Amino acid sequence: MRMFVVTPLAVVCIGCTTPRATSNDVFAFKTPQEQQQFKRRALGGDNKAAQRLVDYYFFVRNDPRSALYWARICASHGDADCAKSVKSLRQIIREQGV
Repeated sequence: MRMFVVTPLAVVCIGCTTPRATSNDVFAFKTPQEQQQFKRRALGGDNKAAQRLVDYYFFVRNDPRSALYWARICASHGDADCAKSVKSLRQIIREQGV
């Protein structure tokens, strides 16, 4: 019985001490050079790089217009998810009057 109480307690305590990044930190670039590299790759047809820029501008910079720009770039290379993002971002911009 004692083991059943100690084990969950240990798991909870250990879980509380592990550092966690905020969800938006994962989209930030380490350096301006890294960001420029992603821009070049996105313009060259790399949809993953373009999607990273969409996420960066939307979640980190809170700039839906720039996010829309990169979503359009991504969608123009045939990415269906980015095409959906374009539609969503347009609606967000319309609703916020940005």
